[in-house]
Formats: sequence, C-alpha cells, structure tokens
Amino acid sequence: MTKRMKLKLLRKWFAQSLAKPIRLSAQHFAELLETLFQESTTEADVTKLMIQAGFMERKRNKGTFYVVPTDELLGYAYRNKIDVSIFFEK
Repeated sequence: MTKRMKLKLLRKWFAQSLAKPIRLSAQHFAELLETLFQESTTEADVTKLMIQAGFMERKRNKGTFYVVPTDELLGYAYRNKIDVSIFFEK
C-alpha cells in the first residue's frame, strides 16, 4: 500500500476529537494500524503518518493522538473480517 493511500485511509478512518479521544498507547496504535493495513508498521512510522495526515499528537504521551474512530473504519473492519473491538474496549 502506498503512503498516499495510507494517508487517505487515516483521514477517512479517524476524526479529530479533543473531547473523547481513544486512549491507545503508541504501541497499541501501531498494532491497530498494522492490523488494518495488513502490513508491518512501527510506532515511529505510525507517528509520522498520523502527523502527516494532520492529527494532533498528545503532548504528554508521544505517539498517541486526539482521534476517534469513524463509522468508515468500523465498516471497513467489518467488511474485511478484522476484529478491532479489542482496541476500543474500555
């Protein structure tokens, strides 16, 4: 998958939200995107991609972002039989 396609998908899958962001560590966020992209992704790669996609990084926890998953992400995961529930359970 090209970098441009990854950026488009990130913008489609996540929405900026300061009010109720998902709380994933950098490691878990990398695991989520590795699962969705179905290719190896490091924490550094994810951080770089998310910043390039325009998402704000949390100041206290580097590598985590103020985002919420969109219905598009959940629909994509469902259509491709990818279980993402473990990433969003509280």
